Amino acid sequence: VSKTLVTGPALPGQLKPPSVSSVGRSQAMLRWVPGEGFRVSHYSVKAVPCFNCEDQLDGGALTEEVVRTCDGGKIEMLFTGLCTFSWYRFRLRAHNSSGCGPWSPESPQVRTKAGVAAPPLDVHMLESARDSLCIDWAPPVNDGGACITSYVLRAQCADSKTVQAIAADPPAWITGLKGNTSYTLAVAAINAAGTSAFSSSAIVRTAALTPGPPTNLEAVDTRAESMILRWAPPCNDGGSPVLRYKIRAEPTSAHPAVEMIVTAGVPSIELVNAEGWRGRAGVRLPLLYGATFYKITLQAQSIAGDSEESEQLLVTTGPTVPAAPSAPPRLAKDPTQTKLSLAWDNPSDNGGSDIVLFEVLVVSADSCGTAPSSIPPQPLSRVHVASSECVVDGLEVGTSYRFAVRAKNKRGWGPSTKWSQPIHTAPSAPGPPAVPRPSKSTARLDQRLESAVRRLTTPRPKLKLRSSSEKNLASLGLHRSPSCSSRGSSPAGTPAPGGGPPQMQANRVTEALRCLKMAAKATTVEEGR
Repeated sequence: VSKTLVTGPALPGQLKPPSVSSVGRSQAMLRWVPGEGFRVSHYSVKAVPCFNCEDQLDGGALTEEVVRTCDGGKIEMLFTGLCTFSWYRFRLRAHNSSGCGPWSPESPQVRTKAGVAAPPLDVHMLESARDSLCIDWAPPVNDGGACITSYVLRAQCADSKTVQAIAADPPAWITGLKGNTSYTLAVAAINAAGTSAFSSSAIVRTAALTPGPPTNLEAVDTRAESMILRWAPPCNDGGSPVLRYKIRAEPTSAHPAVEMIVTAGVPSIELVNAEGWRGRAGVRLPLLYGATFYKITLQAQSIAGDSEESEQLLVTTGPTVPAAPSAPPRLAKDPTQTKLSLAWDNPSDNGGSDIVLFEVLVVSADSCGTAPSSIPPQPLSRVHVASSECVVDGLEVGTSYRFAVRAKNKRGWGPSTKWSQPIHTAPSAPGPPAVPRPSKSTARLDQRLESAVRRLTTPRPKLKLRSSSEKNLASLGLHRSPSCSSRGSSPAGTPAPGGGPPQMQANRVTEALRCLKMAAKATTVEEGR
């Protein structure tokens, strides 16, 4: 009995290396020559990375071997899945039902073209601002075979549009964001081949915004020098708690503005116990001026900054004591011996309330100076009047006084003016002139003169007047001057002018009186010396 043995086809033989007709970024077109003398069911093509190539470490990726298969009737194949900008060699072998043949020798090495880079790594935030973020990242491991020229930064949030920015190198800022908002960040690399895929995302948040302005500002318990301010906290704190409140009270007058910083959340016991507190923030604002119109604004402060000013609150403080009149009292009418009429100007500031009374203070002129005195020394008297003038009575004749004045309103007495310059009452009326009492020597002289005149004027016939006159003058202790002698007598043997003895006697008497008056005058001057 004979048997027939059926054997399978022979194993494929070794093929020639495939040739590379074209190369792309991640693929290569291969061609080969089919084997002869054996059947082929399919081909296997293997891409072998060139790990020993210096250029492979200079921009290409270190990859593993890749194997692709194709139908046995084909003589070319588009080999895909290669790394960009990487060196490869290719080998080929045939398969049939009996098995596979050996690998062909390696083809000449080829390099794929550059492609897009790999995504950047380790994206994280360095710093945040109200409308921007500073982002840092690591460059991609594979640049795709071309230098990375720039990066795309992308920020996305749930309730706003996506914001992108271009940066040359890390780190970089991305702007145009919303404050106090969460964003998802990602970065992609750009080279000559295009833009890489975006990196893994990082969730970050922009910095807090400034808080909103306080609301419902009101003033209660308004006094002359202070008031209680109350308000409601901002509706939006901007993502950061309110730390302080800044109060500014701006007067419409020339008084200085008042500013105050209040720590948030620490109300005083006075405010907590105040009626209508309702848990609101507030403080008593001091150092105000009475009867003054104020514009009050409020700002909230946080680590993000100051809020906008609240709506203005217009408040007028309560009345205060009036200011001092602008000048001390002055004399309004001519003085009398016991009365002085005074007047003064009204105060420039009545303290927000009508003046109801003035007080005039009276002191002696030598008891004080002109320095201002809100608490004057003990005055001699106080005069209260309702107008800006008065009459001070009961003063001493011919005496100097000083005056000051102060005003009063419903709040109380204001400060007094400076003391006035001395003001004098009228002196006493002049009496009749005093008659001087003669001295003893003058009285004796008058008696002697009267006696001499009587003797000279009494007619004495047959009496030599010349000798009598000289004797009388000698009895007075006087001597006739040569002029008197020459005028009163005539030369010997010459008759007296004017006639006989009576006329001569009269002339001699007149001359004697003149001489006596001159002697009396000389005696008076000598006594004065």
